[in-house]
Amino acid sequence: MTTTLRKETVFERPFDLVVQVYLSRYPTTEDFPRLLDHQISRIKWDVDKGIFLCDKRSTMSVPVPKLLQKISKVDHIYIYQNLEINIPERTMKEDSWNRADAKMYRMNEDANWKGCDGENGNEFTKFVEESNVTVNDKVPSHVVKIVMKKVQKVFEEGYQTARNVDTVLFQKYENNMLPVMGSIQDFCLRQINHQNLDVTLDFTQSFEHNFELSHHEGKFI
Repeated sequence: MTTTLRKETVFERPFDLVVQVYLSRYPTTEDFPRLLDHQISRIKWDVDKGIFLCDKRSTMSVPVPKLLQKISKVDHIYIYQNLEINIPERTMKEDSWNRADAKMYRMNEDANWKGCDGENGNEFTKFVEESNVTVNDKVPSHVVKIVMKKVQKVFEEGYQTARNVDTVLFQKYENNMLPVMGSIQDFCLRQINHQNLDVTLDFTQSFEHNFELSHHEGKFI
């Protein structure tokens, strides 16, 4: 059984600030305690197109419904993500999914941000998030219905929590806003230090680097 969940938000904030706030969560921050760890496996910068790509993996303490925890006996969830930031177009998009060999619970999520100009000259950013959640057909139908109801509640609560984090970080960075390029560079530097990667980045030219992710730990979905 699959259910689709969708949310939209308009941030009355410029795209540069929205990107800065989003990237500031990584690799970890006290402002977003659900994120237990964050690693990058590939970064690519196209200097001519102004496009930044990043493949990454987040370890999340997502509040999986207790019934699903009992079925899957999980401690946390690994979420794989492909991030793309297009600076000229003022767009950011991220595709997310849990591990490909997950047997009980599958999640695919698309998140899209778009910077816009208002009639009064103020910039704003549109954000749309859509999540498709599938529970294995082997799980009894009456159990699936209960799980899906709880999954929807968790999605709603998680979305609101993320928006609350955004609000806190908007206030934190609004007087020290970086251009998108600066936020990308800071993000890469934090990740390189966090993972102790032996690489030097030069954003004046195009590059692509691949890194090995650490092994999975604990029980997870």
